Amino acid sequence: MFKVLCDKCGEDCDKIATFLEIKRVTNYATSIKDTGSPIGNTEATMQLALCQDCYCKLELPNIYDVGNTRN
Repeated sequence: MFKVLCDKCGEDCDKIATFLEIKRVTNYATSIKDTGSPIGNTEATMQLALCQDCYCKLELPNIYDVGNTRN
């Protein structure tokens, strides 16, 4: 067993932690006809661990409710 600390409040996540990976998205197309470059930049990322309380306070979607996009 290992200990996970919340990146927002610093407390122990206890038995349930949520890990988020955040990626920067940029649209760097030069014109409407430019379809060769993808939208997004996968090189700029950040990973966070959140406890249940901090996850709920951010009002992110409930990961256990597949059909609903909000808590």
